[in-house]
Amino acid sequence: MTENQLVEQKIDIRDFKRHFYEKYGRKLHIFIPPVDSSKITLDTLHVCTLAALYSDVPEYSHITTLLDRSRRKEYMIYVHNFCFIAWKMGYTKSRIGIYLKRNHATVINSCVRVSNGIDTKDMFTIDVYNKIINELKNYVGTVPENIKIKDDPKPAADTIWDQARRLLAIYE
Repeated sequence: MTENQLVEQKIDIRDFKRHFYEKYGRKLHIFIPPVDSSKITLDTLHVCTLAALYSDVPEYSHITTLLDRSRRKEYMIYVHNFCFIAWKMGYTKSRIGIYLKRNHATVINSCVRVSNGIDTKDMFTIDVYNKIINELKNYVGTVPENIKIKDDPKPAADTIWDQARRLLAIYE
């Protein structure tokens, strides 16, 4: 969202709150979630995945993007790991599929393959995963620890609701 859109949004919210207070006599507290700028972009992950591929398999240096179609195992494991890491970082499978010009079912398959490879301790899958993570660390610095953990079916605490509860506790 651009700076002008943010200013316009704040003005609209202020006007809405004032109108609501005048009509109903109740104060409103409206929370807008902060923009998460710490998320690694898919472009950055793409560059790091290609760098790991080039260093591991130099004969693939002619490949300029993960959008290329190839059935070679050495190439596909990097595409699978790209999908898995992006999904662990919080991107939806549909969004990853759109980025790679594939459908979400392909991304689901990739995530399952890497997850199964990690669970069964397949050294090829784990090595590729670690190479991409190391490239990310070298490229962007610190990689969030949450992409290294397994799925947790428990819902994560939503910071926006935590902020709302704290603010409401102040006014009560």
